[in-house]
Amino acid sequence: MGNAKSANNPEGANNAEPETSANGKPRIKEPNQKSLKKNSNKGAGSARSSMSSEGRGKPVLPLSQRQIIKYCIDNSKDDLGERIFRRVIEKRDDFRNFADALPKAQRVEMCDALKDFLLKIVDNLTDNEDVRGISEEFGARHVPLRIYGFKPDFFSLTADGMTTECIFLDAAVHQHSETLSAWSQLTSIMFSSVRDGFYAELRRLRRTSKFRSQLTSIMFSSVRDGFYAELRRLRRASNCMNNGKMKNSIDISLDGSTDEQSSRRSVSPAPDTSGDEGEKAKIESLLSTSENNNFLCPPQVY
Repeated sequence: MGNAKSANNPEGANNAEPETSANGKPRIKEPNQKSLKKNSNKGAGSARSSMSSEGRGKPVLPLSQRQIIKYCIDNSKDDLGERIFRRVIEKRDDFRNFADALPKAQRVEMCDALKDFLLKIVDNLTDNEDVRGISEEFGARHVPLRIYGFKPDFFSLTADGMTTECIFLDAAVHQHSETLSAWSQLTSIMFSSVRDGFYAELRRLRRTSKFRSQLTSIMFSSVRDGFYAELRRLRRASNCMNNGKMKNSIDISLDGSTDEQSSRRSVSPAPDTSGDEGEKAKIESLLSTSENNNFLCPPQVY
């Protein structure tokens, strides 16, 4: 009875010995279809996870260097941007002239923008794409500052000042060489993209200004052409009006006829002889009076 129960029990079947072939060798069972599906699903999930991890940006620095940089930033104060600019001003006189030319409000804004830029970079050290985008945007914001004397060379000075200032924040907790290497690599990556963003924005503005100048020249050339066309039209209209008046006028010939087919001659005004006739009358009156009065007559000999 007990043996019969154990034979009918399905759990006992798992404990039975494996089946053997005719040669006495153990027979290998074929894999179950359900197990194949599970394994295929696991493979697809691992492939998706690997593809999603490849789509994300890579870390900018190794883990040890990221820890050093975060430690330094945790020890920083609110005037970090101002401290960096002070170091740059001490190195270059032309940067000092640029800082003096800036309005006070804009100078404070630049210091705050530099500090915020550094904090954003530290928060995104695990994604190099974000670091590059933030850096290019920061560089593009410096293009309008050219009117105050800003130069692209100032970016390398700012990178050196940032490295020097942030190394002091470590307070010799880590090795100096390790801290220097971490900050040098980070600032090199940051300000390389900053410079790229500056020149990209500068090229964009130049293309825009060139397009505007071309559009303005086209507009003014069209206005000029329209002006001269209207001027020529008015001149033609005035010439037509003058020609019409001349055709409707009547010419008088010398014989007083107004025949259009006769030779047209302009009638010149008659000479004014009223003055000559008056002089002649005066002379004749004088001669007559002289004859009557015998003035200037020779003596008569009888």
